[in-house]
Amino acid sequence: MRDSRFDKQRYAFTIVHYSIPEIGLIGKDYYFRMREDGSNKLLVDAHSATPENNVLAAHPKIAAQMEALTRGIHETAKYMRYHNPHQP
Repeated sequence: MRDSRFDKQRYAFTIVHYSIPEIGLIGKDYYFRMREDGSNKLLVDAHSATPENNVLAAHPKIAAQMEALTRGIHETAKYMRYHNPHQP
């Protein structure tokens, strides 16, 4: 059962392993994506009739929040990969 206190904070982290990986975050209303080096940022409105449009300029605060969370999850995942002892 999910804790309802976190209903506004549910996200899925994505990563696509290109030569420069693309990391992203899918939320209820928006999808944020960027390259691992911070380039090619994209914010898409999930409820838009034109989901191919980048709405980052129209929603800079949402983009900044999603970017910070995307980077935080990515850095945590990298840390855990190398600092989590293997248990047989």
